[in-house]
Amino acid sequence: MEEELKMEALAQEIFDFYDANKNGTLEMKEMKNIIAHIAKRLKVPTPNDEEIEKGFHSLDVNKDGVIQFREFLPFYKSVYSQLKNIKGK
Repeated sequence: MEEELKMEALAQEIFDFYDANKNGTLEMKEMKNIIAHIAKRLKVPTPNDEEIEKGFHSLDVNKDGVIQFREFLPFYKSVYSQLKNIKGK
């Protein structure tokens, strides 16, 4: 439970950091910045724009053209798990 809360707090920090215009949502450009950062941390090539856009639209559950925190959180949980596994190796 504590680990879950810690992970969600970190997700919120990252979300807020990359929310450049501080409107409470992530736009495509902001999400591209997150993806580039994650790819660098995972030491994998950064996905191309088409791949990022496809992922963005799949995260945008309510199809309003932006990613809200509740849409971002499941994505971040997956990334967090991968980063944790890499760090543990």
